[in-house]
Amino acid sequence: MEKKFERIEVNEWYENFRWFESTEGFKVACARTASENMLLLERYGEPNDLVFYADIPNSRFVLVKPYKGQIDEQTKREAAEFAAANSEAWNRNITHVDVYFTVRSQIKRSSDPSKAFGSASFIIYGKRDVYKNVDVRLSIGVKLIQGEKIPKVVCAPASAIRHNAHFYVTLKPGMKNVPEIATTVKNKIFLKAGDRYRNQIEKIKEDMLHEFIPNNMVEII
Repeated sequence: MEKKFERIEVNEWYENFRWFESTEGFKVACARTASENMLLLERYGEPNDLVFYADIPNSRFVLVKPYKGQIDEQTKREAAEFAAANSEAWNRNITHVDVYFTVRSQIKRSSDPSKAFGSASFIIYGKRDVYKNVDVRLSIGVKLIQGEKIPKVVCAPASAIRHNAHFYVTLKPGMKNVPEIATTVKNKIFLKAGDRYRNQIEKIKEDMLHEFIPNNMVEII
């Protein structure tokens, strides 16, 4: 069955960050820089929010809010994969990394660099959980929006993007640079779209894809 066109949301807190919508409808936001780590946690984080981070230096925080009650297991796994893909593991060409998560209330600012993790100097107090050997990969695709001439570019773990994009490809760490991969991604989506949607796909500029490709060296799965 063909997906219906969707209307786009605007002016939400998560749009300040790299984000996606999980399979079960939770908004998952990721900091892009060390300063955004602080912004994400201190301005938008609430005590019961879940925070994910890869077990590697300079990890970026991923935040999930329990809007609909308890956060489901599928969303947690997708958030862990998002944290892995947006971590330093990609730049180091590491294909798997452990990802920890805990509630926001257990993450505090630290004045002791020897105890802190990440470049924003935070420390974990209490229990944390872990997903072992999370794949470092991410999918990028396009969503057709009713009334919009140009499709919306979306980026998410593969299991989530199936629910949020009409056409997509999946990326992993590799040896090709971003401009080269952006061209390949657009061409593959163009071929998947078929004649009906090709005019819309052609309007996507490759620069629009650059910001969604997580790191410098990439390969298509």
